[in-house]
Amino acid sequence: MAAEWQERAKCRGQDPERWATANLPSASRRAMAALMQCDGCAVWRECGFAALEMTDFNGMVVAGVAFPEGTNKIRHARKVLRVRLGLPATEPRAEMPNHCADCERPLVAYRATKLPKAHARYHGHGLCVGCYSAKRRGVAA
Repeated sequence: MAAEWQERAKCRGQDPERWATANLPSASRRAMAALMQCDGCAVWRECGFAALEMTDFNGMVVAGVAFPEGTNKIRHARKVLRVRLGLPATEPRAEMPNHCADCERPLVAYRATKLPKAHARYHGHGLCVGCYSAKRRGVAA
């Protein structure tokens, strides 16, 4: 079921292919074309805030911002959308967890000078350096 604001969206009931980034002009004119797609939409802000909560709109125009395929391009598009919504360009960092999500060892900051016994350095994504590296290589820690 659609949210109330989605019922009033300019794109409601239209062909989704119209909002596919593959159908936009070349990169030099893509940003303006994406902005024009949502020009006049009464709910672009609500759409933008909802988009910041989602991750599955690769290859679409959302709230006047093109979200092309590719991780780096998505990251850039999220920054553009955040600025358009009047938010800081970068998302706030999450606090470091107390324990690794995989091996559950206690964590210390990556740049800590001393590593207490049975502790691990925090790398990111809730993981210690060892578990993060193992995930990147595709092996069990």
